Amino acid sequence: MIKKLIYFSVLSIVLLGFYYSMISLSERRDFSKSSLDYYLLAPNLFKNISSADIIEERYIYNSSDGNKPMIISLIFHSMKDSTQIKNELREYLNANGYKMVGSSFSDGENRKITIEATDNNINVIVKLTMLEYIK
Repeated sequence: MIKKLIYFSVLSIVLLGFYYSMISLSERRDFSKSSLDYYLLAPNLFKNISSADIIEERYIYNSSDGNKPMIISLIFHSMKDSTQIKNELREYLNANGYKMVGSSFSDGENRKITIEATDNNINVIVKLTMLEYIK
């Protein structure tokens, strides 16, 4: 019984590792919060954003290649005003160690985040994009 449990655990870890390497090397992946990709690819910074007013949340992942950074975007709709949601996201990023550098936020290391908000008369479409450079 214990041998079967150990065998199953090792097999699960190997399969999960294989799946992670497969998705992290794929050129582009679109996924939602209910996907396994969400748990493997979405950064904790995006996962921890307050989701009380977030509608239709989805993620887009692009792997890094050569000197091209890894790019992950969080796109969602919000019922808040675009100025209000931008201010809240700025405060959230500042609280997590990101500082405004030009028109984007930087952690001072290898990550850069941009915020875009577009009002479409019904709600606001927000796009947070994280670029992670390999050093």
